[in-house]
Amino acid sequence: MPKHRKRRRSSSSSSSESENEVEHQIKKLKRILDKRLLERKKGAKLLSGNLMEMEKDNSVLDYNNFYDDSVDHSGNAENIDNEEVPEQEESITPLDEETLKILGYDKLASKKVGEQIHQNVAEIWNNILQSGLPLEIRSELINKYPPFANCILMEAPKLNVEVKRSVSEATIARDSRVANVQSRICAGMSALGGVLELLLLGDLSPETSRQLIERTSDATRIFADVHFDQSQARRGLLKGALNKRLAETLSEISGDGWLFGSNLPERIKAAKALDRTSEELRMPSGSTSANVQACSSRWTQTTNIIPREEETEQPASLSTQPEQDEQLPPPLNMHKAGRLRFFVKYWEMITNNPIVLSWIRGYELPFVKKVFQLYPPPIKNWSGSELQTIKRSINNLLDLGAISSCTHCDDQFLSSIFLVPKSDGSHRFILNLKYLNKFLQPDHFKLEDRTTVMKLVQPECFMGTIDLMDAYFMIPIADAYKHYLRFLFDGNLYEFNCLPFGLSTAPFVFTKIMKPVVTYLRSRGFVSAVYLDDFWLTGNSYDNCLKNIHETSKLLTQLGFIINVHKSKMIPSRICSFLGFEFNSQAMTLALPLVKQNRIKILLNTFLSSTRFKIRDLARLIGTLCSICPAT
Repeated sequence: MPKHRKRRRSSSSSSSESENEVEHQIKKLKRILDKRLLERKKGAKLLSGNLMEMEKDNSVLDYNNFYDDSVDHSGNAENIDNEEVPEQEESITPLDEETLKILGYDKLASKKVGEQIHQNVAEIWNNILQSGLPLEIRSELINKYPPFANCILMEAPKLNVEVKRSVSEATIARDSRVANVQSRICAGMSALGGVLELLLLGDLSPETSRQLIERTSDATRIFADVHFDQSQARRGLLKGALNKRLAETLSEISGDGWLFGSNLPERIKAAKALDRTSEELRMPSGSTSANVQACSSRWTQTTNIIPREEETEQPASLSTQPEQDEQLPPPLNMHKAGRLRFFVKYWEMITNNPIVLSWIRGYELPFVKKVFQLYPPPIKNWSGSELQTIKRSINNLLDLGAISSCTHCDDQFLSSIFLVPKSDGSHRFILNLKYLNKFLQPDHFKLEDRTTVMKLVQPECFMGTIDLMDAYFMIPIADAYKHYLRFLFDGNLYEFNCLPFGLSTAPFVFTKIMKPVVTYLRSRGFVSAVYLDDFWLTGNSYDNCLKNIHETSKLLTQLGFIINVHKSKMIPSRICSFLGFEFNSQAMTLALPLVKQNRIKILLNTFLSSTRFKIRDLARLIGTLCSICPAT
């Protein structure tokens, strides 16, 4: 029989080698376990006898018979019989590395952390991993390490123009964020590539060592910043599917290794407790005042936003006020149209949205098809008074820098002009872009309005307003698109240098530009509603509202806007006019300001005393009456 077995092995040498290896490992494991079991369980005669008998047996061991029910397959022996095997009190002797290797135990798999790094380096990394790099340092590092000349694929691929024109702005924004991450990875690879190059040169002089440390440190900081951004992206992705009332709680960043912090249950409980307390402090729906009761029924879904006492963390650059003042543009530029382009640095401190930043530098008209004009608009015959008004308006626009004289070019687009009376008796100069707008496709968007304010008004709260002066004119037009915004007057050719009234995309552009401003202020606990260039601000006390007004106006000024102090209400009050309505937080009523009431009375008397009137005037009257219905 043994000879027959020997012949089988020789006939299949390849398989016999693997069998011998398995047999050898099993025998080795058996001897080790036998020795340990004999030392610890001398009373287990049955097990000892079996093991000794197996030791004497020279035949090939059967793996399945060896591991019977008395031995756990993880390598831990169990008692065969509680009566025969006395209970041992001593601790289990740990297995040596050789035994663990035989058992297939991976030591590295259970090792969750490596060796410690220098404490200062760990502090730097932890700070970046928790807060990210400041924008100016990030830009400095990216510019410091461009891609290698012979490895240009490191650089983030540029988005094809054809694709860019075919996708939505939201898709472009997402692609820009990914491209930004690729740019930082490129810079990190470039920094480490420089380290590799120095090591290959073999020159380890003191200067080379310094460069190695600097490049390695820069690379690790870049990668830590990318790590932080990806954590932020994961939070944003998950927050969209979670309770929006807990958005502020989920926005708190924790440095304990959990995406939303290990103490998330406690913070959720605290947030819910705060909501319940705030709910109890609200005015009851049943009030003795009829006006309060009526308005309370309309405002039952009021958003309860309480300004935080502590200020949230802000970009370091915005906290260094003296440095900002020193870097502001010269006073000569302070009142020119398109002035936001001088403040791009400050916009980068509150947003990294590439679309918004590109519009701040110069808005490019998003034409959806090729622009052409068969013939220019006809020249209108103005009355003497209209001519004088238009000349004054053009001179004001020239002084402001909103328009400038120009010469004719082949692909220019001419539009007509007209004047619209303003509430203060003056006129607004409008460029009639009806035909140019046919080549544009405005995006759909939502404006905050009266209903937004009604949801935010709290009983006995204080309110204020801020009005921006010539807000549209603050946004510059890219040079390559100015010739589409031209008009003729009195034999002279002019073109707009800034965002004009009448452009169909202008409201969307201005609203999108203001979004990061409002987001930044709300993240600091300041409650507001914004309708284009009009701000409504509130606070649960006089001081909180005053602080809201002060911080909002300061930020708007730092970003390049000009506050119209005469049309703004900078002193907190419980009665405030906004968007043609008067909000009263004491009586919780919505009414028409007295000036507007008188103006509507005059308009009605004019119609009642006339027997004939234009359809356009009647439509204007109907629209005015419909707009005041919420206050009736």
